[in-house]
Amino acid sequence: MSISSDKFLPDLMHDIKKASHSYFNDVLKDENITSAQVFYLMMLNKHNSLSQKELSSIAQCDKAHTNRIITQLFESKLIKAVEPAVMRNQELCLTEKGELLAKKVELASKKWLKIITNDITDEELEITHRTAFKMLENAKKYKCKVKK
Repeated sequence: MSISSDKFLPDLMHDIKKASHSYFNDVLKDENITSAQVFYLMMLNKHNSLSQKELSSIAQCDKAHTNRIITQLFESKLIKAVEPAVMRNQELCLTEKGELLAKKVELASKKWLKIITNDITDEELEITHRTAFKMLENAKKYKCKVKK
């Protein structure tokens, strides 16, 4: 297989991710929120409510990292406990403020997708999407092999 680029594919993916972070930092600069916090916010938006353990699992991060993000989101009044009296394994959900910010992020995401997919056909996007998922599955298999 021959690739006509002088950039290694993971480097290209990293550059796209960096450009995405830059875009979202610009769009959300007045919101005082980090990209890590945005990820957790959008997971809660997608699932309506999740426990800290579930968030850690989805984010593939340790509980301490997730706890720091959750604390920041609580302090920013973007999330709340579904049942505040239940502290152990509490379900978390977005506040009204969090829901408004999630809508802003969704709109920004759609705009960003249009920007980065400009002049790319639906067929090219479909192939890219399928290929990226296959590459991710291959990477996961390798990671499992390394752990054993």
